[in-house]
Amino acid sequence: MASHSRIINTLILLIICLADAEDTRDSSSSLSVTTSESERKALLSTGWWGNQIPLYNSSRWQHCNWRGIHCSNAGRILSIDLNGILIGDDLGKIDFSSFPYLQRLDLSCCGLNGSIPFQIGMLSKLNYLSLYANYLTGMLPSSLLNLTQLEVLDLSDNDISGSIPSGISSLEILYSVDLGANQLTGTIPFSLGSLTKLKHLNLEFNQFNGSLDFFQLANVTHLKNLEHLDLGHNKLTGFVPREFGNLSNLVYVNLQENNLTGIIPSELGNLRNLVSLYLGKNKLRGTIPSALGSLTKLNHLDLGSNRFYGFLDFHLANLTSLVNLVYLDIGHNKLSGFIHPGFKNLSKLVYLNLQENKFTGIIPLELGNLGNLVSLLLGQNKLTGTIPSTLGSLAKLNYLDLSFNQLNGSLVFLPGEISQLVKLDVSHNSLTGFLPVFRNCKTLLDLKFSNNLFSGHIPEELGDCTSLESVSLNNNNLTGSIPNKFSCFKKLNYLNLLQNNLSEPTPPIDFPYEQHKCYDSEGTPQKRKSVFPVLYIVLPLAIGVPLLILAFVFFCRQTPPVNQIKTSPGNGDMCSVWNFDGIIAYEDVIRATNNFDIKYCIGTGGYGSVYEAKLPSGNTVALKKLHRLEAEEPAFDQSFRNEVKVLTNVRHKNIVKLYGFCLHNRCMFLVYEYMDKGSLFCSLRDDAHAVQLDWNKRLNILKGIAAALSYLHHDCSPPIVHRDVSSNNILLNSKMESFLADFGAARLLDPDSSNQTMVAGTRGYIAPELAYTMAVTEKCDVYSFGVVSLEIMMGSHPGDFLSSFTTLQSYSHRMLNDILDKRLPLPTKPQENDIIHVIKQAFACLHLNPKFRPPMKDLLKEFSPKILDANSNHPTSKILATERIDILE
Repeated sequence: MASHSRIINTLILLIICLADAEDTRDSSSSLSVTTSESERKALLSTGWWGNQIPLYNSSRWQHCNWRGIHCSNAGRILSIDLNGILIGDDLGKIDFSSFPYLQRLDLSCCGLNGSIPFQIGMLSKLNYLSLYANYLTGMLPSSLLNLTQLEVLDLSDNDISGSIPSGISSLEILYSVDLGANQLTGTIPFSLGSLTKLKHLNLEFNQFNGSLDFFQLANVTHLKNLEHLDLGHNKLTGFVPREFGNLSNLVYVNLQENNLTGIIPSELGNLRNLVSLYLGKNKLRGTIPSALGSLTKLNHLDLGSNRFYGFLDFHLANLTSLVNLVYLDIGHNKLSGFIHPGFKNLSKLVYLNLQENKFTGIIPLELGNLGNLVSLLLGQNKLTGTIPSTLGSLAKLNYLDLSFNQLNGSLVFLPGEISQLVKLDVSHNSLTGFLPVFRNCKTLLDLKFSNNLFSGHIPEELGDCTSLESVSLNNNNLTGSIPNKFSCFKKLNYLNLLQNNLSEPTPPIDFPYEQHKCYDSEGTPQKRKSVFPVLYIVLPLAIGVPLLILAFVFFCRQTPPVNQIKTSPGNGDMCSVWNFDGIIAYEDVIRATNNFDIKYCIGTGGYGSVYEAKLPSGNTVALKKLHRLEAEEPAFDQSFRNEVKVLTNVRHKNIVKLYGFCLHNRCMFLVYEYMDKGSLFCSLRDDAHAVQLDWNKRLNILKGIAAALSYLHHDCSPPIVHRDVSSNNILLNSKMESFLADFGAARLLDPDSSNQTMVAGTRGYIAPELAYTMAVTEKCDVYSFGVVSLEIMMGSHPGDFLSSFTTLQSYSHRMLNDILDKRLPLPTKPQENDIIHVIKQAFACLHLNPKFRPPMKDLLKEFSPKILDANSNHPTSKILATERIDILE
């Protein structure tokens, strides 16, 4: 009986437990449904899903399948990733309190504005936060310090101000912090040095001041894992800490463009894993320590624009330890002594800058052994002797500067045989003999032989260098006439032949600027200084231009400002230099450029010239002025007006901003946002700039242009086709962000017309179908984008590369290392994956059939999030040399 009673009691207990468990399950299920419903409502309340982001199913649970949303098995949102989707809204529209389980938030490149809401601190499980490349303002909220599970923080490329909270040390498991390219101020907090897991720290392009105290010995013991340190382009002062020498895992260090003083501590020689060291553009002094010769993995060393003096003594006797060096800049210092023959051992060297020092002696013959050298800058020293003939064997040389030395003898090294030469400057020496004959000069743009003792005739063959833009032969002893072939120059905008013994006749030369044609008129065998031609041009201008300005100012003041472009059948007058900061006026523009004086000219395009103008407010703008002769041509006039029409109706982060314009039959110009770094074309062509465009920056440049084109094609009504996408029309600001420019050829697509037009664009970027049809579509821009993508990855226009294949299938077995820009170090494994993906997409863009080219909105989606550890110690892929790019996958 007792046993029976125990069994009954046990059964009753079991029933009670099962009932409790069922209640618990019901409660948990109810909570899960409530949480999921709350998350769904929070997503819908932003207005992004259903508007910018299409919805395919609006059921309660289906939000886990919406774009950018990833949920757990229980239906709770774990990740929101909208990277690259243009939303263009206030970040504060998200109710962060509705996502208690969120672990990853990536809203990069979404065009978001406003400030980072305090509520973001409620995401207690968040381990990845990326909001880079938006328009966010305000300060860093203190609630960020509540995100104690955070491992990755990327808020770069915004306009965030204020300081870094000192309590950042509470985020103990952070391993990557990227706050670069903002407006942050104050000192770098000491507590940052307490983050023991930190591997990647990027604070570049801000306004931080003070010293590097957080690298004191007490903190260095905590920063043993640091691999990537970027503090460049700030206002930091003080010394380079000796404690750096204890950070043995450092791979990348950038402290350039600050106000650092003192010496380079010899302890930096302990950083045996260091690959890149940038200390340029500071106020460092003393001698360069020999300990740097211990950095055997170093491939980028920038010590330029400092105050170093003494002999170059970091193992220059043999240089065998620095065999991986690709980039060496010690220019613009006060170094002295000889240029050591030991440089010959740096066989991988691509860029060598020793200019503006006090080096003496001869140019070593051994420099001719540097077969990979692209730029050799030895100008503004005290070098003597002859130019060694061995320099003629530098087949890859683009830029050679030997100017402002004391060199003598003739040019026996035959620069005309260097087929890749772009710029040659041997001016201001004592060189004699005849000018060299140029035979392979298709790439030559700039030639400076001025202020020497050259004699004889100007070689007729120089006229075959049809790409020349600038030629300076003045102040020599040249005789004879100007070669008739000079009339073949189509791109020349500067020719100076003054102070020679040249005679007539002068061939007709078509110059964009008449005042740039400088040669002696009616020259005789006796050297003469002719001022008559100068007066003949300048005197009428001195009288006429002020009168024209006064008349035009009067006209502009009588013309009301316009907010929209009004079409007119004739060459009507419009003037609207609108508010940049409230005080731009036509008079400011004229005064800032001294009436478009040539010294303010920073570039020349197909139908206009670009000037830099610093306004009274302190702001700098760029002015694009239509050439006088082209202004009289209806086609150029229409192109200029077309650019105004397009740019006044588009607004995008990656499209150059138009601040104003003046359209008048005597003076036409546009006022643009100023871009510090100029065009992508120039940056890729200049080795010093090209190596600063690392793989991450290049990927982000492409992403920016993809976003701009996607906006034009898919977010504008009617769609806009740029028609001239090229590296020349992609501009870079000081943060290396990309902007699409030059909309003179742009066309609004009319769905009710054939959209046929004359072919426009830049040779080498034009879609092939335009050779047999005049129908313009968005796919023409897609093709151009493919060319630019390859150009950015290769470092130069892929013309020869493309022409070596007849079909896209021919690319499928191309080796990756045959394609990538060899001026940069090999990419890390994560970078390599992104680069391969970009190149595959580029090939898809180059399909001969435009129907098979992907639309820009799909291309934009293909870009992966920004690589956080650009120069980390990931092992470089061992299969890089044999990695095949298979676009047929």
